[in-house]
Amino acid sequence: MHALDVLGAAGTHPGARSAPLGEVGRWLERLRRFWSRHLDALGTELTRSRRRPPDETPPAAGRPDPNNEKEDGE
Repeated sequence: MHALDVLGAAGTHPGARSAPLGEVGRWLERLRRFWSRHLDALGTELTRSRRRPPDETPPAAGRPDPNNEKEDGE
């Protein structure tokens, strides 16, 4: 996106207007920051899950642990 800003400012890109491109650039930067944090966290969790032996995998949230021998209410 920065290249289009430069071309628009230099007048070498027909129809390029720097103000709308700047708005798009800011919007894309906010999206990048938002998704970078979330995708980094996902990558961390995937790395952890690869290191964890299969028998230590925690049950999914909200589901009973199949390794727990007690029934609910006991």
